[in-house]
Amino acid sequence: PTSSAKPPSRITLILRNLLKTMHCSPSNKTTSAVNPSPLVSRLRELSKNFKPHRQEDAHEFLITLLSHLQDSELLLAGIDSRKSGWRDRLGLKRLDETSLVHRMFGGYLRSQILCTKCGFKSNTYDPFLDLALDISSKPVTSLKSALKHHTSSETLDADNKYSCSSCSSLVCARKQLTIFRPPLTLIIQLKRFRYSPFGPSRSSSKISKKIAYTQKLHLPLSDKRLCVYNLTSVLVHYGSSSSSGHYYSYVKGLSGKWFEMNDESVRPVREEEVLGVREAYLLFYTREEVKLDLPGLPNR
Repeated sequence: PTSSAKPPSRITLILRNLLKTMHCSPSNKTTSAVNPSPLVSRLRELSKNFKPHRQEDAHEFLITLLSHLQDSELLLAGIDSRKSGWRDRLGLKRLDETSLVHRMFGGYLRSQILCTKCGFKSNTYDPFLDLALDISSKPVTSLKSALKHHTSSETLDADNKYSCSSCSSLVCARKQLTIFRPPLTLIIQLKRFRYSPFGPSRSSSKISKKIAYTQKLHLPLSDKRLCVYNLTSVLVHYGSSSSSGHYYSYVKGLSGKWFEMNDESVRPVREEEVLGVREAYLLFYTREEVKLDLPGLPNR
């Protein structure tokens, strides 16, 4: 850390203490629930949009929390991501993507444009902490079809031709997004909420159709390999919109057994119940092979 490094944020310390209470405290053998009120009382420090005792979008909360933890870790190293041009002052390219948050949840997408005239390929690589999958299309009925739709190729032609730097002309091209480097923990959002540009700012409707998913996921990568993941948690939204309803989750324990976590209630469940949920919102998968041979990244 440099001389401008700052101590961890209060949110980071609160989250650390909550995790210690759940996993390290001798009292974790009891059946009592852990009260997250220290974190709830500081919601406004995460975002001015969050208010206690009001229904919030769980995905928005998760991404905001991860971003806060990321910024806090950078501040510990004397890096202030709020300042203009901060990336240009990093000692190493992509140094900010070596944080704990990115090591746990971070992966990379490759966006490739292929010139159909000369075959030139233009690649850009962007980090991600989660995959937000559109499920509004009628053919999308499963996680597999949602991923296929997300990574399907797009044709650039007519009024949307590509300016190829290799053959110096406007050409028809194909554009495709693929997973270049898979994260250790893959967070998938099934985009169930549709927000209206009219009416109240938080007005939304919900896509309630069932999206089938499996315990084991074979994620296609840019190099045509399949990366194997195992399902470890499912967050479910029960209700009609993002501003109403109820959240509960299914979590897989270290023993391999599944549990339903519903407020202070915890009950063991069968895997069939977990896979049969109709309104799953967030899926958490853990990579089966930790030490995976992954391609290197070019500089930004």
